[in-house]
Amino acid sequence: MALEFGLGRYDRTDPKNSEAWTARWNKLDKSDQQFAYNHLAFILMFTDIGVITEKSIPHIVQRLAIHSPKVFWRIFKGLKGSDVHEFLKKFIGFSANVRTTSSTEFLKRVTEMMKRKLPKLTEKDIEDTIKMPDVFSLN
Repeated sequence: MALEFGLGRYDRTDPKNSEAWTARWNKLDKSDQQFAYNHLAFILMFTDIGVITEKSIPHIVQRLAIHSPKVFWRIFKGLKGSDVHEFLKKFIGFSANVRTTSSTEFLKRVTEMMKRKLPKLTEKDIEDTIKMPDVFSLN
């Protein structure tokens, strides 16, 4: 399924909806339009949140920092925490065809993803690292 996104529910078949969407898009400056086009839909995809609302912004920020900290800092470079929230408020109403999941579901997915990335650590690996001289023995 293709990733679809826009400011509000974009419907090409409804001229009123199309005009409203276009008007909201045109209110954004060029750098904000580029941000929305290049990053915002993917941020929603990473965070399992389908629409930006006042209430979803803190969850988006927190989830992106957990899921992809390097991406978070690269995208929001130069902004402090509360500034990121204020920046995202410009995009309230932006949505993507992403299923919004609960925090529990999101954390479970991220945990599973992290487990797959970690190399296997066996008991033998641990034993090999522990084999050191006993500095606490009295002998």
